[in-house]
Amino acid sequence: MHNLSAILIGLGMLSASAELFEQPTCVRHDPPTENIASQLSKFKQVQMAAATDGLTQREKQLVQKLVDASRLIESIYWRQSDLAGLALYKGLGGCTGKTERDIRHFLVINGSRYDLLEEHKPFIGRDPYPPGRESYPKGITQKEIDSYVAAHPDKKAEIYHPQTVVKRQG
Repeated sequence: MHNLSAILIGLGMLSASAELFEQPTCVRHDPPTENIASQLSKFKQVQMAAATDGLTQREKQLVQKLVDASRLIESIYWRQSDLAGLALYKGLGGCTGKTERDIRHFLVINGSRYDLLEEHKPFIGRDPYPPGRESYPKGITQKEIDSYVAAHPDKKAEIYHPQTVVKRQG
C-alpha cells in the first residue's frame, strides 16, 4: 500500500497539465509584463514515473479514478480562480511559438494570470489581482457585501462561509 500512495501522488501531479484544457487554437494575447522565461527558470521540472508493478487490477483502476478526480479538481480550481486565465490557456493550446508555450506553462504553474511568487502581480494583461478571484462579482466591495448581508441576514452563512471570506477594499 505504501507504493500505491507514492504512485497516487505522482500521478496526481502529472495530471495537472495540458490535456485537461486542450483546444487547437492560437489566440492573440497581451504581451507579458515580466520575463516569463526568467520566471520559469525558478522552477524545476521533475519527471515522476508511475510504477504500477505489484498493484492488483483493482488498485490500478483506483489509481486511474484518482487521476480522473484530480483533473476534475484542477478544472474546478481554474473556474474559481481565473476564468480569463483559463480562456487564455485554452486559446494558446495550438500555439507553436516559444513565448506562447512559456506563457501557457507559467499559467499552469500559477493556476492563473497572477504570479504567485511576485505577490499576485499580473504576468500577462493589466488586470489587478481580484480579491476573492471568481468567488464574487467583479468590482464588488466589502461594504456592498456587508450591506447585502445586513439586509438579508438569512444569507449570512452562505456569504461568509469560512472558506470564502475575503476582505475587500472599499
